[in-house]
Amino acid sequence: MGEETINSYLCDKYAFTYHDKSMGTQYQWISKKLKVMIKIDSKGSPFKMSSEYKNIKEESVPDSLFELPAGYTKISKPGLKK
Repeated sequence: MGEETINSYLCDKYAFTYHDKSMGTQYQWISKKLKVMIKIDSKGSPFKMSSEYKNIKEESVPDSLFELPAGYTKISKPGLKK
């Protein structure tokens, strides 16, 4: 649908219409810089929903946040694919 600035980020705006048109349309704003959706707005029957990221901080994240905790044990559930 074009470009729009949301919370100081230039975004591509997209519109998605459900196959069941009674469910309405969903709009998404994807940040060109961050490559993530920072706003979503759904309007339709029987619901309306909106969500938006604000006060975004671009900081590096330590690798330790992605390490498995000590004592972690992987379990499997029958019927689930690996």
